[in-house]
Amino acid sequence: MVGKKYAPLHQLLVTAAGNGTSVVRIEFAELADLVGGLPTSAYRRRGWWANGYLVQAVAWRSAGWRVREVNLGQRWVVFVRGDE
Repeated sequence: MVGKKYAPLHQLLVTAAGNGTSVVRIEFAELADLVGGLPTSAYRRRGWWANGYLVQAVAWRSAGWRVREVNLGQRWVVFVRGDE
């Protein structure tokens, strides 16, 4: 079940998949606007972006996506569909 806070991210990725998109690169600021803010740990800890079972990861994993790359310095993340 997708948590309410990260439901907009889940929906964005579901929509992207429906449009045939297989890679989504998003700036942290854009993602923060989408979900009503990101915690400090998202900006400082690579582990926050792990494809595990934390609430934020459930949002992208349940939509069929995973984090392929994250750049904490430049503040962006790349999601890919499936095992690409």
